[in-house]
Parts: sequence; C-alpha cells; structure tokens
Amino acid sequence: QVPKEGVVEGQTFTATVVSVSPKSYALSDNAPTGKWRDGLCGCCKYGPLHPLFLMACCFPQILVSQVMTRMKLNYRGEPAAYDEWNKTFRNVWLISILYYVLNSLTTPDVKLDENGYPVPDTIDPTVGTVNNVISCIFALYVWYILYTTRVRIRERYNIPEERCAGCEDMVCTICCGCCTAAQMANHTADYDVIRATCCTKTGLPENVDPEAMYE
Repeated sequence: QVPKEGVVEGQTFTATVVSVSPKSYALSDNAPTGKWRDGLCGCCKYGPLHPLFLMACCFPQILVSQVMTRMKLNYRGEPAAYDEWNKTFRNVWLISILYYVLNSLTTPDVKLDENGYPVPDTIDPTVGTVNNVISCIFALYVWYILYTTRVRIRERYNIPEERCAGCEDMVCTICCGCCTAAQMANHTADYDVIRATCCTKTGLPENVDPEAMYE
C-alpha cells in the first residue's frame, strides 16, 4: 500500500510482497525489523476462535514448533538442515504425546473416603515422585524451546530488549509462555495477509512453501 502522501525517488519503505503460482503460495519475509509486530497481548488481536489464540492457549508447544519450522530450527531450537527442521513439528508432537502417556500412567491412584478426602497412607510416594519428575522435564523442555526461539527471532530481526534488560526472553517465557508463543507466531506470519491453520507444520496453509519463507 502506497503511503497517503506518496513516495519520492530514493525513499525507502516496506511492503508486503505475495507471489502466487498454481502449485504453491510463497509469502516473502515481511516481518518487521527492529520491533515486534505486536505486543505480548497480540494473541487476542484476531478473536478467541482464531487458530493463533486457540493454539497459544491449548498447545503452546505445538504453536512454537510451527514457528520453529518457519525459522528452520530443529526440535532443540537450533538452526538445522532441511531434513531436521522439516521434522520439527512432528518431533514436538511426538514428545508431547509421550509426555501425556507417561503422565497418565504415573498419576497416583488416590483413594477417597466417604467425605471425598484422600485416605492417608494410600498414595504411593514413588509413583508421585516419578510423575512430578516427568512433568518437570516436559515443562523445562517447553520453556527451553520458547526461550531459544524467541532469542533466535530477536537476533534475526534485530529486535532490542525493551524491558528487563539482559533477561527479557527468560522473563517473558516464564511468566507467560502462551502469550510469548503467540507473539512469535504473529511476528513470523502476517495473519492479515495469510490464513492461519492449526494442524499444519508451519501453522499456515499446506500450499505455503516453508523453504520460500525465509530465503
């Protein structure tokens, strides 16, 4: 869109460039540089039924895996070759499923009395400890990929820390991982231009080529 006052020769401005072909839809890297597209509350921008909001609230680790695929990062949040980053979405799904299964299997069987209170000495402390350890490991993994991906995005787009200098990424991912995941997803895809989806590896339509997004 041309500015209202027009442009003059030599002036620099930004624009969204979209290319369409019969086989694929490639969105150029039009993410803002030097600042975030939206703040931490940007998850509410498109309403409660938008895939961005739903994924951020229900499955933030899956949403961040879609961002990692856009950024060509593997499941550890590291830059990787195609064979690795193309499997990031699948790998994070597998890790999540493994956690849910193990968490279900190790949840203590609590017996309740007639008043609905736990019966003393009926909870196996070993099972409870194993369950807590599994939950902590998964929580640390989710925090780590959120933190690492946010650092990568800030480095790529030269986004300075605005608050909590030196530890902004850590504070944001610890205090509000869901909002942080939504902010990163919103920055790496312009949802005013392209439709969001829940179940694709990039969180974008299948005909969007991940390799063409960040060349």
